[in-house]
Amino acid sequence: MPKRGASAFGEQLRRFRRAAGLTQEQLAERAGLSVAGVSALERGAKASPQRETVCRLAEALALAPADRQRLAGAVAVRRPPNAARTTRPRLAGCLPPQPGPLIGRARELAGLAALLVDPACRLVTLVGPGGIGKTRLGIQAVADGCEHFADGVAFVALAPLRSADLLAPAIADALAVPLHGQGDPREQLLAALREREVLLVLDNFEHLLDGAALVAAILRSAPGVKLIVTSRERLNLREEWVVAIEGLGVPTEGVDSGVDTYDAVRLFVERARKVQARFAPEPAEWSHIAHICRLVGGMPLGIELAAAWVPVLPCAEIAWEIAGNLDFLATAPRDAPERHRDMRAVFDHSWQLLAEQQRDTFRRLAVFRGGFGRAAATEVAGASLFTLSALLGKSFLRRTPAGRYEIHELLRQYGEGRLNADPDEARRAHDRHCAYYVEFLAQREGQLRGREQQSALDAIDAELENVRTAWHWATEKGNATLIARAAEGLWLYLTGRGRAWEGEAAFARAVAALEAAASTATAVDTPREVALGMALARQASYQFRLGAYGPARALLARSVALFRRLDAPRELGFALNFLAATTHLEGNYAEEQRLLQESLALLWAAGDHWCAAYSLNDL
Repeated sequence: MPKRGASAFGEQLRRFRRAAGLTQEQLAERAGLSVAGVSALERGAKASPQRETVCRLAEALALAPADRQRLAGAVAVRRPPNAARTTRPRLAGCLPPQPGPLIGRARELAGLAALLVDPACRLVTLVGPGGIGKTRLGIQAVADGCEHFADGVAFVALAPLRSADLLAPAIADALAVPLHGQGDPREQLLAALREREVLLVLDNFEHLLDGAALVAAILRSAPGVKLIVTSRERLNLREEWVVAIEGLGVPTEGVDSGVDTYDAVRLFVERARKVQARFAPEPAEWSHIAHICRLVGGMPLGIELAAAWVPVLPCAEIAWEIAGNLDFLATAPRDAPERHRDMRAVFDHSWQLLAEQQRDTFRRLAVFRGGFGRAAATEVAGASLFTLSALLGKSFLRRTPAGRYEIHELLRQYGEGRLNADPDEARRAHDRHCAYYVEFLAQREGQLRGREQQSALDAIDAELENVRTAWHWATEKGNATLIARAAEGLWLYLTGRGRAWEGEAAFARAVAALEAAASTATAVDTPREVALGMALARQASYQFRLGAYGPARALLARSVALFRRLDAPRELGFALNFLAATTHLEGNYAEEQRLLQESLALLWAAGDHWCAAYSLNDL
């Protein structure tokens, strides 16, 4: 064991100072200490320093986390003056028992272990949505690191509390600190902690944020106390070190081998065996288990609720049910906390913590798929930067390294349900979302045809789920204006990415929707006919690429007939080009040449040199 005490600390301090190339005078100035004080510490002539002093020295020396631990580890455990260790009762209580070993979280546990011994860190807040496993992770981290605290650990369950006024008595109860008479519970608690070295775990703090002032007071008055807080929202204290907790690792779509090594899958299997002891997935089932884990985003509570269905349904059906119905995840055991009985209860609890404006914004944000940027959030959902920041802080959003915002899929389903409760608001939100991404596509048409093609393809890749959603909404509503505005950009993108099957299906939906609208119309609608002609030609282009030459020729003939009647030269030139290609396959080269020459003249006159190049190439 390494020696601890004044002399051991002095040796470590001297070694680190010399490695940093600092004199005692320079270190003293950086740390805000006296030269005599630094000299005394290095000589071991002074009692082991307070934690604040160790923190100052570590900052002044710019020590790495591991070196901070070594410096802190050389400090002797502080005792109250004239008090023997054996005569002072331990304050801390016990950690709550857990149903089984923690699965996964190795990286998070390693990070927390470093923070627990870092003197610069006094308050760690584990932040994440309900059901993500904050409490379980915190308990494990404390169990692993409790030996660093002479007075042990105490776990304080805050979920039952309804007021921040009860926070001090709750902490005192967990520490077995008696509160006497009419004295202020807060002051009595601070007095009891002042000379103690204890690790406090405050679990489920999100509804007691007014009590953050007490946490700050503990940090100021009790230098030997360290806190781990679990919350759906950060405390916003200067001393706070925020650790965002996300779902367990899940296999990406298409991964076939090694699925059973992912933490989310391991948890599913372990929980499934608790309800069906002989559960042993067949080879074909692993992909369905992986799909379940992806659907719940690796959220441990979602995985446990899904696994509870194993005795009733095959894994493929469990995945299908989750994809369509959030209420399916409602099978928690009777001894689970009320807020964890089902996913809707989890989210209802979080929902109550939002201000009304935050609720309104989040409902509208639920129309996005696959994330979104700040500009899109503002345009579609009316989200201000302040509201986005608040939702981020309350774990309703997360931010990627690329700067995009994302919503956990189960939370998004919950928000969508809240939005759909008001059909008019839902329609307006989808209309704005559709219009935004239709314009997003249209603005990239020029890039998709030129030297910036790759960057445009990458930009659409990032928004592909939103683009698909917008196209689906436009076609579902038979909105000819939006279909026509988006058609070229979508065709260029799907062609550039070689997605012929998807392209054929997308434009087939548009054709069907526009034909359905035409069947009930009482008058000629020119914009709808233009949109129909565009959709017919582009559906045919993909059928041609997929080898369905006869159906492609029939669609193109309809498109050409429409555009000849509508006087739409550019679109007529586009359709003629592909009609010529089908004619080529019949060996009718004279007709092919005539069609290409007409196409070229129309496109050239319309100023579409890019598409004209297709006709020139074919000629």
